[in-house]
Amino acid sequence: MKKEQLYIKIASLPASLREEVAHFIDNLLQQNKEFTTIKRVPNKAKGKVAIKSNFDDPLPGLEPYSK
Repeated sequence: MKKEQLYIKIASLPASLREEVAHFIDNLLQQNKEFTTIKRVPNKAKGKVAIKSNFDDPLPGLEPYSK
């Protein structure tokens, strides 16, 4: 299920049921703490991102605005 679909379902609930859903989610997060903390992995994107040598060059057609 996409996040948007889940949000729409939760938003359509009455306030009292939304409160229950919030408590249920809090309980799930407490039981599964490994899902609440995202561990970063150094160099995970190494080699996947490339910046061209002309990255800082002025864009064509925008010279009048760069003065």
